[in-house]
Amino acid sequence: MAAGYNVYGPAARAADIDYGTLLAHVDPAVATVDLAGLALAEDADWWFAVRCESSAGAEETHTDRVVRVRISGGVLVGPPPNGLVTASARAVAAGRIELAYYYRSTGQLAAPASVQVARVVAGVIDWSSLVQTVALLADRTHRVTLDDTWADGESVQLAVRAVTSASVAGPHTVLDAVSADASAPAAVDYLTGAQA
Repeated sequence: MAAGYNVYGPAARAADIDYGTLLAHVDPAVATVDLAGLALAEDADWWFAVRCESSAGAEETHTDRVVRVRISGGVLVGPPPNGLVTASARAVAAGRIELAYYYRSTGQLAAPASVQVARVVAGVIDWSSLVQTVALLADRTHRVTLDDTWADGESVQLAVRAVTSASVAGPHTVLDAVSADASAPAAVDYLTGAQA
């Protein structure tokens, strides 16, 4: 059984953790450590490593548990999902826009719950006023027609990002602008009929 855990870090990248400088030793009965005095910059990733230490004082150097920490608004936030692998937008009839996107779960630190869609105006993404939140299932291509409609010929640029159920966002993708087409009628998805 471990006599304790040695904590190393913080570093801006996992590969840069300094194992020569011990940050804290944690008693296994407590299994928590207060790192409040580190004054880490917000909205950046910080990496820490934890190694077991035996009662004889031998540290396990072959197995590290490396964790990522992010602080936003003074609050510790969980890990983000991956970014979308592909994402695109195209104008469809009746002034609407169809999105196509794909999320790969390989290597994810957190599972996403949905995709947020925001408008980009003059190069600025407006995440505070979302166009829509759409469904996401990992490892498959999605095609979704957005609920909003735009004026004929209006240039629309959107940004998309996967988010967890705790609202932690992954990297975003800014899509190419599309020109809305409000002049054509809404598409007929399917027709049914009886043979005469």
